[in-house]
Amino acid sequence: MTGPTDNLVAEALDWVRAHRVDRETMDTPVTAETDLLTVGVLDSLGFVQLMTFLAERTGRTVDLVDLDFDDLATVRSLCRLYTSKEGADVG
Repeated sequence: MTGPTDNLVAEALDWVRAHRVDRETMDTPVTAETDLLTVGVLDSLGFVQLMTFLAERTGRTVDLVDLDFDDLATVRSLCRLYTSKEGADVG
């Protein structure tokens, strides 16, 4: 059974794979648990664009002020933020 987070993870992974920044990482597999910035799949602009994509898909925004870096590191953790009642505000 898949839920809203699983569906969003699949969409986000497709987005990341289509927008990866560094051609040197093209052979690096991107999964829901890949640390996007550490591995170099996305740069800071790509990361912001991914967050914009997630906000558009969910209709929610996330307040980054109180978040830990680990909350932002992977596709799965980002998607959890955008689908959780605590992490996101309906915009």
